[in-house]
Amino acid sequence: MAYHLACVVDDAASRVTRVVRGRDLASSTATQCRIQRLLGLPEPVYRHHLLLLEPQGGKLAKLHGSVGAQALRRHYRAEALCGLLAQAA
Repeated sequence: MAYHLACVVDDAASRVTRVVRGRDLASSTATQCRIQRLLGLPEPVYRHHLLLLEPQGGKLAKLHGSVGAQALRRHYRAEALCGLLAQAA
């Protein structure tokens, strides 16, 4: 619960208005929205997207050693990467 409280307070202090997350974090969003309402803080607009999966079926994440955004930027222009991701989803 402390993590959710910290996220909510940090987002409010940073004036975050939009949050994009994977669908695996939708339940966390519900918890954070409740905390925002209880504290009278503004609620960002949330969007939960499909997860991109690795060939083995795990989610694409730095935690699992997946390629990071900086490495992708060295090899793809933003428009090309966006197209590849849209095609993969």
